[in-house]
Amino acid sequence: MKTLIAKNSSALEDNSKKSLEHYFNEIESNLEFAPKLAQELSNSCKLFKSEDIPFYLKYYLASKIEEVGFVDDLVTVISDQASDQFSEEQEEFFDYINSTEFGATFKEFSKDNNFKTSAIMTLNVMKRALEETAQSRLENRESKYQVLEFGEKSKYKFSIGGIDFYCEEESWKERLELAIKFLERHAPTSYELFDELTHTVIAVDDPGIVSYSSQILPGISVINFKERNLNNLVDDLVHENSHHFLNHLLNQDEYIIEDDDNCFYSPWRRAFRPIRGVYHGVSTFAFGHFVFLEILQSDFSENPFSREFFLERFCEEHIMLTFCKNQLISDFSKEKITERGREYLAEIYLYIDSCEDIFEKYLQQLSKDSLQNIERLKQHLTQIKTQYSLS
Repeated sequence: MKTLIAKNSSALEDNSKKSLEHYFNEIESNLEFAPKLAQELSNSCKLFKSEDIPFYLKYYLASKIEEVGFVDDLVTVISDQASDQFSEEQEEFFDYINSTEFGATFKEFSKDNNFKTSAIMTLNVMKRALEETAQSRLENRESKYQVLEFGEKSKYKFSIGGIDFYCEEESWKERLELAIKFLERHAPTSYELFDELTHTVIAVDDPGIVSYSSQILPGISVINFKERNLNNLVDDLVHENSHHFLNHLLNQDEYIIEDDDNCFYSPWRRAFRPIRGVYHGVSTFAFGHFVFLEILQSDFSENPFSREFFLERFCEEHIMLTFCKNQLISDFSKEKITERGREYLAEIYLYIDSCEDIFEKYLQQLSKDSLQNIERLKQHLTQIKTQYSLS
């Protein structure tokens, strides 16, 4: 994995900054449809210069500007087409709009209007929402539209190294500090990547959430602190950081050809998933596999961290990553993974395959309870292979 990280490091250098500059340079051309918004969000406007506006909100707004500009281009083409003609542009619009929060808006308009009219009306709602979002921020007031709020209403905000930490309980600061220091001491390569990519951690207390991040919000990790211990916290921090790593690469190049076909079995979700879900899973959990290995090969005190936890997690991930290998290198998968995407997978599995002897060694060190968990996992995956004739 060190080789994989080093090989792809050039794509990470100043990536967030470059992405922002790209977005901001495109704002004027993308916003010809909205002079007011162009004036408010131009490269020199106070919104993007204000230190009171969080970095991630600037990135979010810029990405939404690009989104609206893309939809505006599609609707322009659709407007010139015959109303009864279902074109490639209409199909592209339909698929795209339903992947956004405006899918329900388009569906509602479609009840009483044809496709072209519904598309135009939906685009107008998108424009108004974007204008209102920006304007409400400039005026520091509530918006009638849903506005992105990550951590801004949290009770506490701390700076830990180069990370902004938003939380509801002051004691959570010490937990994050312990987890980060543990990574730095016992998984130095993984820590360096974490330090480079994660700039914001937002703690939540929500039983339905473990952790999540977003491709359009690079470097922001939202993590459940309430129900997770320190071992889990280390796991979650690295997991979301590995999403940031892959998302940076996906913003640079095409690795997969996305669709909604649930044709790959995900051992992590225990369900069939589209290519994006399994591809992300393999990439992110391979980084987990690596950090667990780094930790296990270091010398650390058990308290308050557990060697058994990392031992079992390493073995779990090795088994599940190995299970996914044949699915992702099959002839069928070639239709959904680009040449660059296959090269990246090959790098991952070169590392995973090299760990087979270490995996067998660590299996022997598992406690009885952990070994039982591993055996149940193996039995489940064997059953899935047989049931669905997976290679």
